[in-house]
Amino acid sequence: MTPLVQRTVAFTDAARKDGAGQAATKKDPQPQAKANSGFQRVWKGLDIESATIELSPNGTFSPRYRAPDTDRRAKLAELPVVALGRLDTGNDTVGPDLQVGAELGSGGMGLVLSATQLSLGRDVAIKTIKPDVADMSAASSELVREARIAGRLEHPNILPIYSLGQDSNGLPVLVMKRVEGTAWRALLQTDLPYRTGAGDTRSATEVDASLVRHLLILIQVCNAIGFAHSRGVVHRDLKPENVMVGSFGEVYVLDWGVAVEIGKADQAGHGIAGTPSWMAPEMVAAKADGLGPHTDIYLLGGLLHAIVTGTARHQGDDLFQILYQAWLSQPAVYSPDVPELLADLCNRATAKDPAARPLNVAEFKADLEHFLRNRTSLTLTAEARTRLEDLRQLVMLVLGDDRKDHLPLEAVGDDTAGLIHRLGGEARFGFQQALSTWPQNPEAIAGYQQVCAVMARFAIAEGDVRTAGHLIGEITEPDDALLTAWHALSTARKDDASSAARLLQIERDMDFETGARSRSALALSIGIIWAAIPLAIGLLERQGLVAITFPRYIGAGLVWAAFVVVGVYLGRKQLFSNRINRAFVRSLAGAVAAPLLQRTVSWVQGATVHQAVTQDMVVFFLVLLGMAATIDWRLAWGAGVYGVAASLSTIWPNSEFFVLAAANLIALGTVAWVWRPQVASESRRARLMVHVKEVRECVGSAAWRGLRMAAHPVDCAVPLVQAAIRRSTSSSQIPREPA
Repeated sequence: MTPLVQRTVAFTDAARKDGAGQAATKKDPQPQAKANSGFQRVWKGLDIESATIELSPNGTFSPRYRAPDTDRRAKLAELPVVALGRLDTGNDTVGPDLQVGAELGSGGMGLVLSATQLSLGRDVAIKTIKPDVADMSAASSELVREARIAGRLEHPNILPIYSLGQDSNGLPVLVMKRVEGTAWRALLQTDLPYRTGAGDTRSATEVDASLVRHLLILIQVCNAIGFAHSRGVVHRDLKPENVMVGSFGEVYVLDWGVAVEIGKADQAGHGIAGTPSWMAPEMVAAKADGLGPHTDIYLLGGLLHAIVTGTARHQGDDLFQILYQAWLSQPAVYSPDVPELLADLCNRATAKDPAARPLNVAEFKADLEHFLRNRTSLTLTAEARTRLEDLRQLVMLVLGDDRKDHLPLEAVGDDTAGLIHRLGGEARFGFQQALSTWPQNPEAIAGYQQVCAVMARFAIAEGDVRTAGHLIGEITEPDDALLTAWHALSTARKDDASSAARLLQIERDMDFETGARSRSALALSIGIIWAAIPLAIGLLERQGLVAITFPRYIGAGLVWAAFVVVGVYLGRKQLFSNRINRAFVRSLAGAVAAPLLQRTVSWVQGATVHQAVTQDMVVFFLVLLGMAATIDWRLAWGAGVYGVAASLSTIWPNSEFFVLAAANLIALGTVAWVWRPQVASESRRARLMVHVKEVRECVGSAAWRGLRMAAHPVDCAVPLVQAAIRRSTSSSQIPREPA
């Protein structure tokens, strides 16, 4: 892989080391013939041929200024004199406040030295002009210009400028904060997120941590550049070499030497400026009026490109090719490892057309922060996609590439089918989790659709109509061949599904568990109220407070009927849910109407109220006996209670109301106990196990395979039988239309 960054030096320095190879390259007409005529005109307009000896394709081009020498000298003369001393003189006398130390670094024309400011007792850095620079006046003017631009930008991510002056030789001296840290370039070389080759053994978590570290650095660079834009300054030379990361995580944007003030094209110099490998297309044209904040946005995109690839945005064997690539600025093709969001942001930010780039630094930064917030979703998506690829290979191995017909189940063992279902479940779950944290995740949306399509194809091969239909319903645009295969299987299973549907309906209608809690609660409530009413009547009569007549007795029955109606209304959702519950409600209606009719007939025939009470117990005996015969034989216990009570009322005259109260409470309490949910569940489980063989024959071997894979068939029989039956009933279903 090409190194991410290369050292920025003037061509004069490079030429001393490797000769005039670059200059010879420029004179070769062949590379120029490869470019289109538009760039040919741009290249000729740059006049680089004559300036080659001073410029490097991998270094920073400085603009040329045409200010008269007299103006330059006047500006320098206005600067205060800064006295410089040497730390190694050993002189104990009072001397200059700034004591100069070792060299920290150098560039084409500048020299950076360490120094100590004695008055404040702090370490600083001093930037001045190299003594061997040919045009000392021009270099001095550029350093003063850089200092004045950077001095206006007071921001935590921009290196602070302490003072600007001139030394005893009249050369400018720029005093600035000294930062203990590392150039971002070096950090990228040792901690690149996406590496190539077999030597990278890092985990996904480590790669993610590396990516996050560099994106957070880039966000702080965005803070500095956004602030500079607010002050009307464009940097023009953003690259990893010009970003310093301090020992405690602080980030500084350095080297404002080619910065330009927006709207002041006449002060931007002329000629090409910046670093070719990182340049925006408008920088290649070398027209200051074409520069603006959009230029720095391009350079920020180049920094993001370096984070995910380890290379500069533009590559080439010589300066001509590099500038041609910068002028074209074609979209880059990124590794599949690079998140789609970052790849898209790289290409948008480095678009040839400035209007296609993010509107401002804030928008670019917001996209980075959006990625950081949603990277968990992207990580989940990557893991799910790994499962999806394994699933595809396994299904292709089993079914073949173009096979759409039904696969005999004997061709796929339980282990293979189980592995396919496990991979499919893990992939779907992974994509669903990714979408739960970021619903608009495009990769997760596409991956979820793909895994549904693969699993639908396998479900069709297994003969699982319901599951296949459900999965196809999850696909926004299902494949025509997949739909055809599903409809063919659905038609073939129509008869089996019809039988299974009838069996399911019978099972539902005869399910004592459904509504058991409501039936039990209603029976107990009626028993309590029904016991309270005759008990109260009996006590009032025995105390001589009320004479019980047929109108009053019939009225008490109507009150009790009202309680029954209210109870049925409150539990109507469960009490009308299946045949068992509906039969109970009908029987309850008979238990309300029959006594009222009997009391009316007894009144007309001249019987006594006490005789009517005894006859009521006979009526209730018959009602419960009928319910025991048609609904649940265990209700015969309640019927027996009323039979005993009717007999006792003939032995103990004038105690009929008390006997009825006791009978009501005991009989209906027995009904409530019989229909309690626990017993209903056990009864239902036992009954369903009797029908397991019938279900197996009805639903077919594919659905039965799922039953045999259950860990505990007795405990899981009920839900598994229902699932198997429902799966077969899906033959009449059509996959739902996507929302």
